[in-house]
Amino acid sequence: MYIKNIIIQGFKTFKNQVVINDLSPNENIIIGSNGSGKTNLFAAIQFVTSEKTFNLSTDERLGYIYQGAGTVMSCFVELELDNGVKIRRTLGLKKDEFTVDGRVKTKNDYKNILISLGLLNPGSNNDYHIVPQGRITGLTNASNEERLRILKDVTGARNFEVKLEKAMKDMDETKIKRQRVDSELKELETRLNDLSEEKKHLMELQQLEKKKKVLQYVIHENYLNNINREISELSEKYEDVLESNDVSAAEVEKYETLINEKTLYLKKLKDEYQNHEDNNALSNELVAIQSELTKLENKNNMINKKVEGLNKELEELQNAQNGLNSLLNENETKRGTLEPKFKELMSKEAELQEELKKLESSQNYLLIKQGRYAKFKSISERDSWIKDQIASKNQMISKLNDSIDSSEIELTKHQLAKIQEEMETIQTSSMNECTNKIADLEKQMIAKQDVYYELVDKRTELWRSEQSLKVIVEKLEDEVKELNHKNYQTLDRSTALGLENLPVVINELGLDNQKVFGLVGELIHYSDKYKQSLESVAGSSLFNVVVDNDNTASEIMIYMQKNNLGRLSFIPLNRMPTSNAIHYPPESVGAYVALIKKLKYESYLEPCMKLLFGKSLVVKNLEIGNLLAKQYGFSAVTPDGDRVDASGAITGGFSNMSQKSIRLDTLKRIKTIREELTKNYHELEKIQNEIKALDENSVQSDNEIQQIISDIRLQKQMLKKLQESHEQKNKELLGTEIILGEMKEREHKINNEIKLVQIEKEVLEDNLRKPFGEILSEDEMNLLTTTNVKISSINSEINALKTNYTELGLELNALHQEREFIEGQINDNVSNVTIVEEKIAGLETKQRAISKRLSTVKKKEQALKRDIDSSSEELANINREMETTEEMVIELNTSLSGAQEELNKLQLHAEKFMTKISQLNTRKNALANQIAELGFISDDGLHEVKSMSENQILHNLEQITKQLQSFSNVNKRAGESFMRFLGIKENLEADANELKESEKSINNLIQTLQEQKKSAIDYVFEKIQRAFSIIFKEICPKGRGELVVNKTSTGEYEGVSVLVSFNSVDDEQLYVEQLSGGQKTVCSIALILAIQMIEPSSFYLFDEIDAALDKEFRTSIARVINNLTRGNIIIDENKKENIDIKQHSQFICTTFRKELLIHADKFLRVRYSNKHSLVESISKNDAIDFVKGEKKQRIADV
Repeated sequence: MYIKNIIIQGFKTFKNQVVINDLSPNENIIIGSNGSGKTNLFAAIQFVTSEKTFNLSTDERLGYIYQGAGTVMSCFVELELDNGVKIRRTLGLKKDEFTVDGRVKTKNDYKNILISLGLLNPGSNNDYHIVPQGRITGLTNASNEERLRILKDVTGARNFEVKLEKAMKDMDETKIKRQRVDSELKELETRLNDLSEEKKHLMELQQLEKKKKVLQYVIHENYLNNINREISELSEKYEDVLESNDVSAAEVEKYETLINEKTLYLKKLKDEYQNHEDNNALSNELVAIQSELTKLENKNNMINKKVEGLNKELEELQNAQNGLNSLLNENETKRGTLEPKFKELMSKEAELQEELKKLESSQNYLLIKQGRYAKFKSISERDSWIKDQIASKNQMISKLNDSIDSSEIELTKHQLAKIQEEMETIQTSSMNECTNKIADLEKQMIAKQDVYYELVDKRTELWRSEQSLKVIVEKLEDEVKELNHKNYQTLDRSTALGLENLPVVINELGLDNQKVFGLVGELIHYSDKYKQSLESVAGSSLFNVVVDNDNTASEIMIYMQKNNLGRLSFIPLNRMPTSNAIHYPPESVGAYVALIKKLKYESYLEPCMKLLFGKSLVVKNLEIGNLLAKQYGFSAVTPDGDRVDASGAITGGFSNMSQKSIRLDTLKRIKTIREELTKNYHELEKIQNEIKALDENSVQSDNEIQQIISDIRLQKQMLKKLQESHEQKNKELLGTEIILGEMKEREHKINNEIKLVQIEKEVLEDNLRKPFGEILSEDEMNLLTTTNVKISSINSEINALKTNYTELGLELNALHQEREFIEGQINDNVSNVTIVEEKIAGLETKQRAISKRLSTVKKKEQALKRDIDSSSEELANINREMETTEEMVIELNTSLSGAQEELNKLQLHAEKFMTKISQLNTRKNALANQIAELGFISDDGLHEVKSMSENQILHNLEQITKQLQSFSNVNKRAGESFMRFLGIKENLEADANELKESEKSINNLIQTLQEQKKSAIDYVFEKIQRAFSIIFKEICPKGRGELVVNKTSTGEYEGVSVLVSFNSVDDEQLYVEQLSGGQKTVCSIALILAIQMIEPSSFYLFDEIDAALDKEFRTSIARVINNLTRGNIIIDENKKENIDIKQHSQFICTTFRKELLIHADKFLRVRYSNKHSLVESISKNDAIDFVKGEKKQRIADV
C-alpha cells in the first residue's frame, strides 16, 4: 500500500490548497531551495499518520496553522492511498476532525483505521520510517546505551518492561494488603472473646423481656376488642347516613346535569342570535341586488333613449332616402327625354358621316383617277397598277375581317352573364344566410344569457350560505384558539407546541379516530362536583394522547421530532396492563368515593382510566386521606383539590377555583367545538364544491356567450364583406357593359370601313374593264360635280347636327354626373340605414335580455325582503326562547342550592361519625402497631396469662419491669455483634487465602514476562544484526559491519556497539566513535534501513539523508533504496541466506544530490513564492538541472 495523492491547505507554509497527484509507488524525489517548505511537506504526511501529533496544545496547534498574511483559522491534510481510501485530518484552534472517505470518525476509530491500513503499529515505537533532518546526526552521535534503547523500542521490549513494572507494583500492593488482613484477624480474635461473656447476660435479659411481651400482648388485645365493638356500632349508623347521602348526591348530580344542558342550550341560542345579528349577508345581498336593479333600470332607460334617438335618425335617413329617390327619378325622366334625341342626332350624324365618307371616297377616287391614269403610257401599265391596287384592297379587307373578334365579344357577354349570376348568388344565398345566422345566434345568446344569470343567482345564494358558515367557523376557531392558549399557558413550551401541531401531524400521516382517540381530558365525562379533584389527580396527564398501539405513537413522535413540532406523551392501549379488579379499603376506614366511579368513558378506555384514576379516592378532608394513603397505598384528594399521595407527600393550600379547573372546562368545550367545526367543515366543503362547480359552469357559459358574440361579429364581418363584394361585382358589371359597347362600336366601324374598301375595289375592277386613254367619262365628271355639291351640303348639315348634339351631350353629361352623385348618396344612406337598423336590433336584443334579468332581479329582491322579514321573526323567537331558558336555569340553580344544602347536612353527620370512627381506628392502629412491635408471641404461658384478671396481669408486669432495671448495663447487641464479627473473621480469612493465590500468580507472571522479553530481544536483535551486516555490505562492498550487543555479567543487555571496516573485510574493525562524519552517517543509514527491513513500513520519508555523504556512498545508498522500492531480495553471501522484503515500499526523499535522482520515478519541486509554498511536478532532467544549479549556487556562496 502506498500514498497516491496528497492535498494540503493552510498547513504551515502551505496557505493555499496544494494538490499532489499520481505519486509513484516506488521512489519519489522532492527538490527545492532551503526554506521552500520541503520539510513542511514531510510534516504534513506525519501530521495525518503519526499518533504523536494527536494531542496538541494551543501553541502547538498555532504552529501547524499558516500564520502569514490573510486570516487562516484551520488547516487540513488529506492522503489518498492506492486502494482508494481517503484519510483526512482537519486542525482548528480548539479541536480536530478526523474523516475517512468523507465520513467523520472519532480519534479512536481513526487510530484503528490507521492500524488496519498498516500506517500505524500499536505495539511498536518504531518511527524510523520518517527520517527528518537531524535524526541521522542524532543517531550517528548516539551512545551504546542510546542505541540499545532504540532497538528495544523497535522490538517492543519496552512493552514487556511496562508490564513487568505493573506486575511488580501489583505484588507490592498485594503484600501490603496481606499484612493489613493479618493485623485485623488478630484484633477480631480478642473482640470475640469479650463478646462471649456478654452474650450470657443477654440471654437472661431476653427471658424476662419475653414474659413482659406476653403480658403486654394480652393487655393490648383486650383494649383492641373493645375498640372493634365500638367501631362496628358507629359503622352501622354511618351506613344509614351514607345511603341518604347517595340519594341527595344523585339529586344534586341530576340538577347539575340539567343546568349544564340548559346552559349549553342557552349559549347555543346566544350564538345563533349573535350570528343573526352579525351576519349582514342578507342585507348586503339586498343592497347588492338593489344596486344591480338600479343599474339594470338605468341601462334599460339608456337603451330606450338610444333606440329612440336611432329611430329618429332612421326616420331622417329614410326621409333623405325618399328625397334622393325623387331627385333620381327626376334625373331619369330628364335623361329619358334627352337621350332619344341625342341618340337620334348621333345616328343621323353617323349616317351623314358614312354618306360623306362614301362621297369623299368617290371624290378622291375620281380625282386620283383623273390625276393618276394620265401618267400611264400603255394599257398594260395601267392594268398592272390597277391589279396591284385590287390585291392591296383584298389584303386590307382580309385584315379588317381578321380584326373583328366575335369570340371576344361572346366571351365578354359570357363574363357579363357570370357576373350577374354571381351577384344573384351573393344576394340570394350568402347574404341571406349570414343574416339568418346572425338572427339565430342572437336567439342562442339570449338563451345562454338566461342560463348564465340563473347560474349567477344560484352561486349568490350559495355564497350567502358560505359566508354565514364562515362567520360561524371563524368564531368557533377563534374560541378554540383562545381556549388552547389558556391551556398552553399551563404547559411547558414543547408540549404546547406538540398539542398545537398534533391535528396537522395526524392529517399528514393519514391517521383516523380509530388510531388516535384524543386527549385524556377530552375522553372523560365528569360531574362539576369532582372537577377540582380530577384536575388535581390528573395534572398534565389530561394532555396525554391515547392511541391504539405503540407503533402509532412511534410514528407520530418520529414525525414530530423530524420536523421540530414539539413533544407529547402517549398512552398506547396495547401496552396497558390487563384489567384487574381494584380492592378498595373498607368503608369503615373512612368516608371516601372512588374517583374512577364518578367518571364516564368508553369501555375500551377502561385500562387507561384505571391506570390514571383507579388508585385515587375523593375524601372529605386530608385526615381521612392521610389514613387511607398510609394504610392502603391509595392517593386521596379532597373536593377542593388538596391531595395526599401514597408516598405521604401532601399538596394543598389556597387555589382559585376558576383558574384551577379551567383546563378541564376548556378541554370539554374544545371537544364540543371541534365536533361542531367538523360538521361545519363538511358543510362548508360541500357548499364550496357546489360553488366551484357553478363557477366552472358559469365560466363555461360565459365562454359560450363570448363565442356566440364572436360568431355574431364574424357573421357581420362576413355580411359586410359580401356587401362589399356585391358592390364590387356591380362595378365590374358596369365596366364589362362599357367594354362590350365599345367592342360593338368598334365592330360597326370596321364593317363600314370594309364596305368603303369594297366599293373602291369594285371601282378599280370596273376601270380595269374600260379602254385605255379614257380618264374620266362624262358621267364621272357629272358625278364629281354632284359629289362636290353633296359633300359641301352634308358638311354643313353635320356641323349643324354637331352643334345640336354637343349641347345635348353636355346636358346629358351633367345629368349623368348628377345621377352618379345621387346614387352615391343613396348608397351611403342605405349603408347608414343598415348600420342604424343593426344598432337598433342589437339594442333591442340587449333590452330583451336586460328586461328578463330585470324581472329576475326584482323577484330576488322580493324574496330577500321576505327572508329578512323571516330572519327578524326568527330573532324574536330566539330572544323569547333565551328568556324562557334563563328562567329555567334560575329555577334549577335554586333547586340545586336546596339539594346541595341537604347534601351538606348529611355529609356533616357522616363526617362526625367518620371522625369518631377515624379516632377509634387511630387508637386501633396504634394498638395494632404496638402488638406488631411485640413481635412473635409463642403459645407458652399465653393461655395462663389470659386466664388472669386485669389486675393480676398489671401486677406481674410491674414486677418484671423492676427486674429488668437491674439489667440496664447489659449489651443488648452482644449476640448480634458476636455473629457479625464472626462473619467478618471468615471473610478476612477468605481474603487472606485469595491474596496468597494472587501473589503466586503475580510471581509466575513476572517470570513469564522476563523470559518473553529476553526471547523477543534475542530474536529481533539477531535479525537486526544480520540485516545491518547485509545492508552495510550493499553500501560498502569492500568493507564489513556488524552490531555487537554488550551484556553484563548477569546476562543483562547494557548497550549496542557498531564495528565496521570500510577498506577490506580483513582489516581490523573500528568502533563507530572512531570513524569520520561521513562514515558515521553511512552506519546510521545502514542501521535505519536494517530496522525497517525487519519491520517494514508502507512508505518512507527521508529528508536529505545523503547530505553528509560523498558520491560513492550516495550512489550505493541510492541503489539500496531502489532495491527496497522494487521489493528485490538481498542475499547474504556469507551465510547464503536471503532477507526477503515482504512488500514493495514507497520512498519519498528530499535531496540536493543527483545520485538519488537516477532511479527515481516521480519528481516534485517545492517553491516558496509570495510568502507561501507551492508544489509542482517536473521532469527528471529539470530536477537534475535544478540540483546542478543549487550546487553551483552553494559553491558561489562559499
